[in-house]
Amino acid sequence: MSIGLLFGVMILHLIPDAFEDTNAALESLGLSTVYPLPSLLIGSGFFLVTLVEVMVSFHNGELHDCDNMFEHSTSVNGIYTMVFGLSAHSLFEGLAVGLQSSAADVWLLTAVIMIHKCLFALIMGISALRTLTVTQSAICLFVFSISSSVGVAIGTIIEAISEESPKMDLTVGVLESISTGTFVFVVFMELVPKGMDLHAQDALKTVVLVMIGFGIMAAFQALDLISG
Repeated sequence: MSIGLLFGVMILHLIPDAFEDTNAALESLGLSTVYPLPSLLIGSGFFLVTLVEVMVSFHNGELHDCDNMFEHSTSVNGIYTMVFGLSAHSLFEGLAVGLQSSAADVWLLTAVIMIHKCLFALIMGISALRTLTVTQSAICLFVFSISSSVGVAIGTIIEAISEESPKMDLTVGVLESISTGTFVFVVFMELVPKGMDLHAQDALKTVVLVMIGFGIMAAFQALDLISG
């Protein structure tokens, strides 16, 4: 169901908001273009996270697969690279949360992020404890644990400042679009490939749960429009 929720958040909320906020900021600055700038920025965010993931995988000599991280991420440098990659990933996710303008959106995104981030924390924690000292492992886990919060703080500050400056509105739109690319990556490169095996025996059950998650998000979006 978490796949459907995050898919719904991305399709029904983050992408439309990125387009609306970026285009509105351009108009407030007297700028207009027929080029789909938000789409370019979302794609840039996707490839930014993809490059980080590829560098982490290349350094570890493996593809980024949650099932084999336990066995292959044994070098000290490999653990540090993993921490950097996952922390950068979490920073942009937190940034997306901080850029939201309503409390309901903040809590919804926070809940969805926590669901899929728990697995990463478990994998990285066990890998670190197998390779590093207890102190080093604690430092790595601390860095990873605060990365999302740092992103939220940055996004919140930028969102607050943007109310006083059209240029900051554009900054919010740009960062919002880039961070949305992070969620595109999470959905299509991590959750869908690993959580939706259409050839498995319980594939129908999985698809139904994903559809339920998406339906829940669609209902929330409809209620938000009605109440607004």
